[in-house]
Amino acid sequence: MATEDATTIQDKNRPSEHFFVTLQTDEFTPELLRGDRLLIDPSITPNPGDFVIVQNRQNRRLDRYEGQAGVTGVVCEAVRTVPYGNGTAYPTNVIRALLKAGHGEGNFRIDEDGAIYVFTLNVNETVQRWHLFGDIGAADTELRLDVLAAEFGEEEPA
Repeated sequence: MATEDATTIQDKNRPSEHFFVTLQTDEFTPELLRGDRLLIDPSITPNPGDFVIVQNRQNRRLDRYEGQAGVTGVVCEAVRTVPYGNGTAYPTNVIRALLKAGHGEGNFRIDEDGAIYVFTLNVNETVQRWHLFGDIGAADTELRLDVLAAEFGEEEPA
């Protein structure tokens, strides 16, 4: 099940008929997680296996496309919000944009367990190497991201 957000998109590259829904189920884990904000594009023709919004008289639901009727839009982007220790959150695309701005393209990685690594030169070192930046969900990692956000801004990338 997905619920529609009141969010409207003010992006000149995306027509106004796009809308967001927030996923309210664990049914599509691991691809989509409860709480993911899904950008829906009603103008896309779905392919088998695409995540789609299906509307019937009673409700609107998320499903995989298998030729069923009632499709009102295709999921074209999922924004996962990563919660941090003090209750704030940065969407993962913003985390990546901040790491790219602060450390350069290709100089960071986030592993499947949520550990963030950056390729950098630390104090008293003469050679760049991979260092642990922090773990997603840890208060010290959020503070480091706050520093990057203050320096480079925290606007979502276009």
